[in-house]
Amino acid sequence: MRRAQVEAFGIAIAIVLIIFIVLLFIGFSANSKPSNVKQEISYNKLTWDFVNAVIKTTSTCEGYSIQDLLMDCATADEKILCNGKDSCEYSRQEINQTLIRSLGARNDDYNFSVKYNGAPIGINSISTDGISSCRNSNYATVPLSTGSGTLEVSIRICVK
Repeated sequence: MRRAQVEAFGIAIAIVLIIFIVLLFIGFSANSKPSNVKQEISYNKLTWDFVNAVIKTTSTCEGYSIQDLLMDCATADEKILCNGKDSCEYSRQEINQTLIRSLGARNDDYNFSVKYNGAPIGINSISTDGISSCRNSNYATVPLSTGSGTLEVSIRICVK
């Protein structure tokens, strides 16, 4: 009888140790993941929100939005003129200033580009020097239908 009690007590101690180790493992793994996930979600949201905000922004050119200017740049033969600049040059200037004031102020590296039916349009891409060496980044593309094709406004933001 005494021998059975000792064996039962030994099994109980083993089970308690196993449960303790499992709980310890779960505790450590739970503490390390949320910060990475939270940061990743934050950068994903930043990427999508930023590209949408840029195209919805009203420029200082007769109330045209950046989206209007980009569509004009991609599709029109006679470009909208803004302070002596065509829609391509003017939208590039406006986008570049927005990038510098927002992502540049955060010291984020980025690449902003616009394509029409898969080909770059007259604004070229706008990038920081550090984007080429970035190993982890978020990318967002917003497609816009122009009637005669698709305008793709894209941004890549380096995750630090």
